[in-house]
Amino acid sequence: MSCHTSQSNWKSVRFDHGSVSGSCSSCHNGSTADGKQSKHVSTTAQCDVCHTSQSNWKSVRFDHGSVSGSCSSCHNGSTADGKHSKHVSTTAQCDVCHTSQSNWKSVRFDHDSVSGSCTSCHNGTTAEGKHSKHVTTSAQCVSCHISQSSWKSVRFDHGSVSGSCSSCHNGTTAEGKHSKHVTTSASVSVVTPLRAVGSRCVLITAVSVAAVQVVITAQSLRVSTVSI
Repeated sequence: MSCHTSQSNWKSVRFDHGSVSGSCSSCHNGSTADGKQSKHVSTTAQCDVCHTSQSNWKSVRFDHGSVSGSCSSCHNGSTADGKHSKHVSTTAQCDVCHTSQSNWKSVRFDHDSVSGSCTSCHNGTTAEGKHSKHVTTSAQCVSCHISQSSWKSVRFDHGSVSGSCSSCHNGTTAEGKHSKHVTTSASVSVVTPLRAVGSRCVLITAVSVAAVQVVITAQSLRVSTVSI
């Protein structure tokens, strides 16, 4: 009764491993006691090198530093966790991207080795896609986003845009008027470049009924409205 806890079922057992000497495999050999199943990681190490619980085989620590061979020889979905159904399509080994052995979400990704369009992965399913407040566009990510590590590093070609500025520059979709901006309800739709007029720089923007002339001199900044 030191081990058997039931008088009707010999397999109902408690076992104090603290009183045992010798190696795990001298008993856990598949005959005397449960041994490695057919899909177990190939190893000659003793059970307690990885298994940290005597009551739960699935409580495991694993030292990848002592492993040779490719990740996928174990991480194939059978022997150990493999790629899930929504994983980026790749034949690269796990450690090319995954930098942590305890957290799959700690990832580095080399976009230089990728072919195809951004949206084939950045579709909101396989990888992060456009958020709900993104500027409406069918252009590929790389048309504006110039960094692979920061989405906020952006270049934008306004020359290809139609519509009013404020349809995007509303403080939500894109940066809008700051708190100290000149009070106005005007909606600028066409902007001409700065032009030199004598010693001044003049910028004229066409609005619905008036043009705002910005005059910059060495001494002052003056804003005035002229009729068009």
